[in-house]
Amino acid sequence: PPQVGDAPPATTTSYPAHYPSGNNGRPLILPGQATAEEMQQSTQLAEEKLNLEEWKESMPDSMEKEFDDIFCGEEECKQKEALFNSLNKDYLVQQERKESDR
Repeated sequence: PPQVGDAPPATTTSYPAHYPSGNNGRPLILPGQATAEEMQQSTQLAEEKLNLEEWKESMPDSMEKEFDDIFCGEEECKQKEALFNSLNKDYLVQQERKESDR
């Protein structure tokens, strides 16, 4: 039987560790708590440009048409914008009036 003054028995209940979250909602890695892998320099360049022509050449032929359908060139974008503006002229005028009334 327990004696007076004895410490209560230790519990084995575990609670998940709480880590502070960053703006992206993912846990922050605090200084001194990062793993060796997390401390390594990034192999990805901070800013890297993709050459679409090279990338497009490396994709399968079956995907090339789909790619072309998704992205349009500058001239095609201008044509689509002009078509949109002509079809939606009344709406655009109405929106401009709302903006000017504010």
